[in-house]
Amino acid sequence: METAYDLFKKLLVVMADIDRILDEKSKVIDSKRVEILDKKIDSLELEMFELKNKLKSIKLK
Repeated sequence: METAYDLFKKLLVVMADIDRILDEKSKVIDSKRVEILDKKIDSLELEMFELKNKLKSIKLK
């Protein structure tokens, strides 16, 4: 079972990955590469929202 701590660590990693890819995207000129990076960002954003929803559903004791 994943703890809130595990989920939060994953969330931070995903957010850092998004930031890294956005930085890379800002330096790329090739439109195909930009499209690939956009797809990666979309995938990571979906994962980020899933993790956020899991964290929101955790009830504290």
